[in-house]
Amino acid sequence: MTSHKITIEIETGNDAFRENGETYEIGRILTEFGKRLHDGGMNIYTMSSKLYDINGNAVGIVKVEPC
Repeated sequence: MTSHKITIEIETGNDAFRENGETYEIGRILTEFGKRLHDGGMNIYTMSSKLYDINGNAVGIVKVEPC
């Protein structure tokens, strides 16, 4: 099995982070991503996935690269 580097980037400068609180919104985004991953909605080893705030704006990305 190949090792992978997983990078998560989230930009926190928009309204969703101010309205809901930065910590809450980051947690919500990561929880939603975890649910998609757990439910088998993506292949972690070949994927790059956008992350979205509560308002539907793309605010980040998850990248998976082989080491």
